[in-house]
Amino acid sequence: IQPIQDLTVGSCFQDLPEEPGPHSGVEVVDCAGSHDNQLVAVFELADREWPGDLVIADEAQRRCREIGGNVVERAGADRATWDFWVLVPTRQGWVLNDDRVVQCMAYDPAGPVEGDVLI
Repeated sequence: IQPIQDLTVGSCFQDLPEEPGPHSGVEVVDCAGSHDNQLVAVFELADREWPGDLVIADEAQRRCREIGGNVVERAGADRATWDFWVLVPTRQGWVLNDDRVVQCMAYDPAGPVEGDVLI
């Protein structure tokens, strides 16, 4: 089990707990085997006053779909097969720790996959 914030791009892992948070642990697995998710991109949001949960979630998801989609296409995967979800900064992390980092995960809505989407 590894803290989700410590994952690196390319890490494959099993589904998160029901209510993931910045300190949630995930089961990291070999991408060659069956897995539920893969971290495909990490990016930072613009430095500004806290804009609110909905603005953060919308911006992060939009950018993740764009960046993540480009990443899987460059790797030769079909963008339409994949969907994306994000782990975003909390208000507390944004205000107290200047956390602007978004983790962008790819998954197949049809279920677990085998193989590395980044290769």
